Amino acid sequence: MAVFGGTELILAVMAAAVIVLVLGGGSVLSRIPAGRRPQRPADPALRLKLGAGYRLGYWILAALAVLTGVEFWVALDLQSVALLVLLGLFKAALIMEYFMHMSHVWSEEED
Repeated sequence: MAVFGGTELILAVMAAAVIVLVLGGGSVLSRIPAGRRPQRPADPALRLKLGAGYRLGYWILAALAVLTGVEFWVALDLQSVALLVLLGLFKAALIMEYFMHMSHVWSEEED
C-alpha cells in the first residue's frame, strides 16, 4: 500500500470529489420520487438554457476545487498571506456571483 504525504492525500481527495460531483451530478434527480420531480420544459430553447446553467455551475465548482488546491499549496510551500487573501477574495467573488447571484440584488428589477 502506498503512503501519501499530506499534500498528495489532500489533492487526491479533492480530485476524487470533483470527479464524483461532475460525473454523478445527474443522479440527484433519480433519487427524487417521480411525482415530485421538476418537469422538463417543453421549449427546446429553454431546455438548452437550463442545461448551460448547470454546466456553468459544474465548471465553477471545478474551478473552486482547483483554487482550493492552489490555496493549500500556497499555504504549505509559499506561506504568503497576501496571496492567500487574494485567492480567498477571488473564490468569494465566484461564489457570490455564480451561486448567490449577488449581481441580481442590485440590478433594476424588470416587471
